[in-house]
Amino acid sequence: MDSSLKVAAEAAGKPDWDHSGPTNAGEYSNWPKDTEFWVWLERLQTMHLLGYPN
Repeated sequence: MDSSLKVAAEAAGKPDWDHSGPTNAGEYSNWPKDTEFWVWLERLQTMHLLGYPN
């Protein structure tokens, strides 16, 4: 998978994208609410949705 990620990153003109994924996303058995990455993502999505009028 690392090699295909590297090829895709270079094809997109972003060779620095192939280094790694998020380092704080937890492990296989973690609930999303117990990880820093997914909690941050949920807050960002909530903030984004609340920014639009109904």
